[in-house]
Amino acid sequence: MTLLAFIFRLFAIPVSLFGLNTYSKHDAVGFRITAHRIADGRIPLTHIDLTNVYHYWGSMLSLFYWLPGPSDVYSHLFVAAIGCLPVWFVYEIATELYDRRAAVYATLPIAVFPTFLLVQTSLIREGPVLLLITAIVYLFVVPTDASRGDPRYLIMLCFVLVTLFRPENLFVYAFAIFIAWGIKIYSYIETYYDVGVSFKHERLASALFGSLSTGIALIAGQKILSFAIAPRRAKRARGGSAYLVGIIPSDLFTAAWFAPIGIAYFLFSPFPWMVKSWTYLAPMAVGILNLGLFIAGLVGAKTLIKARPQVAIPLIAAFALLTLFYGLMEGNVGAAIRHRQMVIWVMYLCAGVGLAERFGVDVSVRDMHIRLVRRAKHEISKPIAVQSN
Repeated sequence: MTLLAFIFRLFAIPVSLFGLNTYSKHDAVGFRITAHRIADGRIPLTHIDLTNVYHYWGSMLSLFYWLPGPSDVYSHLFVAAIGCLPVWFVYEIATELYDRRAAVYATLPIAVFPTFLLVQTSLIREGPVLLLITAIVYLFVVPTDASRGDPRYLIMLCFVLVTLFRPENLFVYAFAIFIAWGIKIYSYIETYYDVGVSFKHERLASALFGSLSTGIALIAGQKILSFAIAPRRAKRARGGSAYLVGIIPSDLFTAAWFAPIGIAYFLFSPFPWMVKSWTYLAPMAVGILNLGLFIAGLVGAKTLIKARPQVAIPLIAAFALLTLFYGLMEGNVGAAIRHRQMVIWVMYLCAGVGLAERFGVDVSVRDMHIRLVRRAKHEISKPIAVQSN
């Protein structure tokens, strides 16, 4: 599947090189100019600011502008290769969580959908963001041979790199890690302690904790709306592909009723009534397919939560929170198509499981063997704790 993804991206590269790709303009031009300036020495290496995403991504792309020959071709090949690696990561994640049939269903949209091909062959940051996010989940989910090193250091490195690309997503990553940690602690307590013991004041404690958590969430939500979401939506709801321009979710009431609409536009736009030219036809078809995959994903999510709650719940929670965040914030179709790629693969993963389950495909002996071997290697390679007398 990874090879198929690379072949499709090779055919899409000329579309970007000749300026026919709408995603190879604006930000992509800015990254290309910055890479040129770094390679030419007009931006000294000592003046590169890693908190400036143009400097950060441009410094990586500048390596190809130091080489002789067609530097633009080199940089686009590099971005296309980056776009193929998430296909492999998602395939391995789906195989570990369910089976290879589900992995094929989950990765096919990432490999061949036109929106993925166009975005991931332009010089914007969506490709490396998707790569790093799927790599983090892969390192968490798929058991690795501990003799190759502790994956926690690689996970931390990926977190730092992806945060520099999109620092606004940091709170979502922290939220997902907190949920995973909470589920792990609860599973441990449920296994080794009697959780059926009732406490004298447990109802009062639960009520107080729930009230406190709700209050903190409402206060934090209002701050995020005022300082992060509303200004960005006001800025992005411009241009020919803008939608619902007059709505700015600056308060909790507006955000509450607008959230389902914003999420629908974020995941499935452009809708048929938004088509203005032939260039909208392929994205519209992808949006319709996404709607069908979302329905299949509901079935797959239920299956994954039952089978692997410690993985599925944090992953789906992060998907829901990121979708809500960007659903409220996006204001035009182009930005929605770009930004949903870093999160919609979770929906494809659940849809792959749902489709595999719907068509009666059981977990094969080969898939069970793959998982058993991975876990056996992981357990064998763990260091044995020696207790002193």
